[in-house]
Amino acid sequence: MSNPCSVPAALRLVIPQETPAQQAVCARHDTAYAAGGSRRDRAIADALFLVGLLEQGMDVDLASRYHVAVRIFGKPFWAGGYGEQAPVGGKG
Repeated sequence: MSNPCSVPAALRLVIPQETPAQQAVCARHDTAYAAGGSRRDRAIADALFLVGLLEQGMDVDLASRYHVAVRIFGKPFWAGGYGEQAPVGGKG
């Protein structure tokens, strides 16, 4: 089976399979990541991801975990980085 929500196989023991509608939300999120853009664009893509999962009936706590995971681990997968200069102090 395809894994559009990128859940590691080992975690499938404790994380249920997403519905087809929730998988479509994951696919749209992947498309946004492939397009890339600014830090704001990424934050919007991740916020829409959370809202989409909730709208498709995912449990609030589980959807929140997905959102936190993409915020923490997603940056290396955001196409082209941010294309912005980091502010003074090094925080981007």
